[in-house]
Amino acid sequence: MEGLLVRQLIGKNNMSTLKITGSRKPININYVDFAQGSKNAALPVFGASLLFNGQLLIDNVPNISDVQNIFKLLREINVSFGYDNNAFIKLATNKINPAEITLSADFFKTRGGFYLVAALINKCRKIKIKKYSIAGCRIGVRAYDNILRVFNVFGFQIKIVAGDIIIKKKRDYYGEKISLNDLGICASGVALILAAQFKVKTNLVGSSKAPELNDLINFLRSNGIAIKRYQNSDLLVYKNNSAWPCNSFKIQDDRIVIATYAILALLSGGYFKIKTSKLKYLDSFIKFLRDSGCIIWNGLEDGVTIFLPGKKMRANDLVVDDYPKIPTDIQPILTVFLCALKGRATICDLIFPERNFHVKQLQRMGQNIKNRDGQIVINGNNKFIAGKVRGHDLRCGAALILAACVARGTSEISDWEYVGRGYEKLLDIVVQNRRLIIV
Repeated sequence: MEGLLVRQLIGKNNMSTLKITGSRKPININYVDFAQGSKNAALPVFGASLLFNGQLLIDNVPNISDVQNIFKLLREINVSFGYDNNAFIKLATNKINPAEITLSADFFKTRGGFYLVAALINKCRKIKIKKYSIAGCRIGVRAYDNILRVFNVFGFQIKIVAGDIIIKKKRDYYGEKISLNDLGICASGVALILAAQFKVKTNLVGSSKAPELNDLINFLRSNGIAIKRYQNSDLLVYKNNSAWPCNSFKIQDDRIVIATYAILALLSGGYFKIKTSKLKYLDSFIKFLRDSGCIIWNGLEDGVTIFLPGKKMRANDLVVDDYPKIPTDIQPILTVFLCALKGRATICDLIFPERNFHVKQLQRMGQNIKNRDGQIVINGNNKFIAGKVRGHDLRCGAALILAACVARGTSEISDWEYVGRGYEKLLDIVVQNRRLIIV
């Protein structure tokens, strides 16, 4: 999960509620002390690694529950690997049964399991996934239809029998033009892994532009898969075996985690310090902060950027959309930030307009915020008041932790364990600043 501290907390009895006491003391964060690899970049690479034989080192792998659940699935299919100090070493895949694979209900704790299925299904011919359910956080229409349709296009039959998903070979694949219509990282990642297994060319039109997908593309390229990008979101994929196998790969840092740390520091009146090179995919986020009146110093002698709260910060409207715009995963975090700023603001999430579980919870913490006509409307500059709230999903939970850190009094957050799906060290920062009550 999030590190030793959080694993200990989850291991305690009656720890479904997290208590955080707010404070006016600034939280200063040096990112190098809490750096974390990207979940959404690591999970597709795990799947793609099963396409290739030999030992492989994947570095900068976050120690979070979504990754640990993938490890459980790898053990189920007899993949030999080790994991230590955020480094994953795949040793062998030769013990995988090529005839049929059955995956347990743990599969549905993260959508990342579909990357493993994409890498195995062409060899195993049939995979059964037990007890169909919606994985991860329930935010709007995030079911599996889009992902399963990708398997179908590549010639695999999908059936749901007695609550289990059955995927098996139906026809040969001869190469196609596949329209993904920007269905998201998971659907695009599954399509890439499937396409990488055939010598025929696959044209993926409208694939996700999310930067996390770049790690998968680079990993496949380093293992002899030709991938050509054109018109920004279209990919041409085919196997050419022209490269030496990749035996080491490093996952990019998590841009959502970076943004969360920056907002936590700014909310508290502290500073956030990070190497400028780590901000590669956060241009829209940084522009939004500048437009809100934050002070951002970059290009310093040591190559570091420092984020500081400005004296005249004001709320401004936010539009969430596909990269290079601000991602939907940052929306709940920025909602808390806008609540703290003077002025009225609206938030329009064009990716998941239903991502609004945090709105009612923030109302319980003294905020003038509501859902109206598919948007979130905020009248800011209200003090956060401690309350009993619920972290319905990963980003909602993270947003409430940030709000609780600056609220007056002690907040109680139930279902906080969701944050362990994406944050390795967030609570370590809270503890370091003496805001977390361990009961």
